Amino acid sequence: MIHLLCRRLRATTDQLEGIALHKIEVRLARFLLGLLGQRTAPPGRRLSLELGYSQSELARLVGSSRSKLNMALGVLEDAGAIKRTSDRLFCDPAMLAQFADSADD
Repeated sequence: MIHLLCRRLRATTDQLEGIALHKIEVRLARFLLGLLGQRTAPPGRRLSLELGYSQSELARLVGSSRSKLNMALGVLEDAGAIKRTSDRLFCDPAMLAQFADSADD
């Protein structure tokens, strides 16, 4: 039980740190990478990701407002890290990783 509580406390601390220190694009890229897990895309291809969340729900999960989340999705799409359709995202894990790692620079 203590091990579980410690793991949850670490995860909460990491999430609060991310909200306080990182831009929404970085948090969103990290969240999407977490959902993709260890899946890899063939060169020049993207991975399909069906979120199952509304934009409002997704915004709450990454600690943002819906309007800021929509702008962050636009930034990631303009950079080529994602492609949006009506029901899913097509993600380039390598590009998302570049966004996620940009906070460490």
